[in-house]
Amino acid sequence: MSGAIAFSKKNAGIDEQQNAGYRAADIATGAFIVAGVGAVVGVVWLLTTPAKNATSGPTTATPERRFVRPYVGLASIGVEGRF
Repeated sequence: MSGAIAFSKKNAGIDEQQNAGYRAADIATGAFIVAGVGAVVGVVWLLTTPAKNATSGPTTATPERRFVRPYVGLASIGVEGRF
């Protein structure tokens, strides 16, 4: 959203609106960076924390393994997994 505001204000041609456009572009860039850092931290956290057993109590069974798997279909694309 910030990127669209920045684009529209940069093309207006008025100095005050150009400054507002640059400010909106900076906000959009900052938000993109924060989202990227958050995604990396989330993935690292999910992959490094130990998985919990699905059942309660002491068992000799091995815990379920976590996985992340991308998929591509005829009308879909995405990521599935167990956490």
